[in-house]
Amino acid sequence: MATLDLATETARIDAAQRQLEHSVRAYQEAQRDLLASDGKTPIHQPAEHARRMTAIQEAFADRVAVAAGVADGVLATVEAMRLSEHADPLASLDLAQLSLAGEYRPFVAEDCASMPLAQLAGRLEWAASSRDKGLRAVYARYGAQRWRKELTAQPQPAAVPELRTALEKLGAIGAARGLTPEMEALRFAAEALKRKSAYALSGNGRPALSPVERL
Repeated sequence: MATLDLATETARIDAAQRQLEHSVRAYQEAQRDLLASDGKTPIHQPAEHARRMTAIQEAFADRVAVAAGVADGVLATVEAMRLSEHADPLASLDLAQLSLAGEYRPFVAEDCASMPLAQLAGRLEWAASSRDKGLRAVYARYGAQRWRKELTAQPQPAAVPELRTALEKLGAIGAARGLTPEMEALRFAAEALKRKSAYALSGNGRPALSPVERL
């Protein structure tokens, strides 16, 4: 079973992000060092300029690959955990929590089956904020059952998108299934680092972080 230390992996992502930004600045400075004060004229003969530029680009690509590798490693571990046995929310409950979940089950199942969708979406939002893992697990199970049923309804109820959003926050459906909010945030950070790595190598060899990615 995959394991993951959130604090350690978050620190790895942050360090890789800082290193990537440093590498971008260093690459740009190295390029400027090959030019005269006008910022346009190479200070070396064409062959030597090309050789030095190639070396700079290759070294930069290697450093970017390290950052991308960190992102890929975190994403792979998070995905392995998502697909592990813990993807079923009941699998992570201890005996006491499972017992409470069993007591909640008939009432939650009834509510999830009969409540108006907009009201149910609000209930699921509340459940997602609860510290009671058993309660969240039961609402995830029966809320998802209601959602799947409503997907086949004709015409489809207007509140289906709200229900989907609430279930995604609960980790019952979608890409976040089986992930805690903290792990989902870690995956988002790793995906952002991977996008930044790809962007750094774009633009015909002119590395840069987009304004949006700096946010």
